[in-house]
Parts: sequence; structure tokens; C-alpha cells
Amino acid sequence: MSMKLRTIFAISFAFLIFIFSAILSSAISNRTTSQLKGEAGNSLYEAAFQMADKLDYFMWSRYSEVEVLSELLTQKQHAGDYRDEHLLNQLKKSIPSFS
Repeated sequence: MSMKLRTIFAISFAFLIFIFSAILSSAISNRTTSQLKGEAGNSLYEAAFQMADKLDYFMWSRYSEVEVLSELLTQKQHAGDYRDEHLLNQLKKSIPSFS
């Protein structure tokens, strides 16, 4: 059983197309994987940066509150209108949301 030249060319061409498709899909897969890893790293970096920024802000707020509470405890023994006004001014200065 002999194969015609047309059949040999068709089989060879199909084999080349299959090999070329496999090479291209492998290259595209590798490139896509590296891009996705880069994007995941960037999004994790951004999330960590935002969390650190929020933590710094909240820690600063808690520090101001602790500072005011310690001032309250020290001035609790001393009564007077001047002390109360001074404490309110300090509270407004330390924590602007109390204004």
C-alpha cells in the first residue's frame, strides 16, 4: 500500500501545525504565569502598604487617647475651671475629632 505524495504532505503539514501550536501554547502559558505572579505580588504589596498605613493611623489615635487619659488621671486630683479649660484645649489639640 503506497501513500500518495498529497497524503504525505498533508500528514507532514498537520504534524508541523501540531508542533507549532504546542510550542506557542507553552510559551504563552509561561508568559501568562509570570505576569500573574507579578500582578499578585503587586496587589499583595499594595494591600500590605494600606494595612501598615491604617495601623500607623490607629496607633497614633490610641497614643493620643492614652496620653489624654494619663493627663486626666494626673489632673483628677486638681479641680478648677482653669484646669478643665486647659484639659479641653489639650484634648482638642491632641485629638482633632473631639473638637
